[in-house]
Amino acid sequence: MAYDEGEAAPPVTKVDGKRIMAQIWDTAGQERFKTVTSAYYRGAQGALIVYDITKPGSFDSCKQWLHDLREQSENVSVMLVGNKSDLRNMREVPADMAKRFADEHHLTFIETSALDSSNVEKAFTQILTKIYRAGMANVRNGETKRIDLSAVSKSEPAGRKGCCQSG
Repeated sequence: MAYDEGEAAPPVTKVDGKRIMAQIWDTAGQERFKTVTSAYYRGAQGALIVYDITKPGSFDSCKQWLHDLREQSENVSVMLVGNKSDLRNMREVPADMAKRFADEHHLTFIETSALDSSNVEKAFTQILTKIYRAGMANVRNGETKRIDLSAVSKSEPAGRKGCCQSG
């Protein structure tokens, strides 16, 4: 499963032998999307909160993004994603600090690189698996008959063209 923000077809993966299709909204944390993100949050089953490991400000914003998300969707599965792991020599957000934040807020955590694709597919597969299994538990308990899978990506705009920045 690969994701490209310009991709028309939603990414598909398999979880427990079932084909899962995800609808993904990538707002790149841009202020112009701030007013519409609450609409995305309503009914979301999962979210990826993405920060740039080279920009502490993007990590600092994660707490607010998480608060805003949970205000709209209490039981959402959330993964904290530290992006740009390929820039280890420029790291300003220690992985252990991010992991501690994730643990304190009951989030899963992973570091990725959109540039070299490290752990990108793994991040999506992990969050989709978590969402699917939580949804199936609700189906077994008679709480729902449909599982909607959604992912929202947040990060500070980056300084180069790519999937994680404004144009």
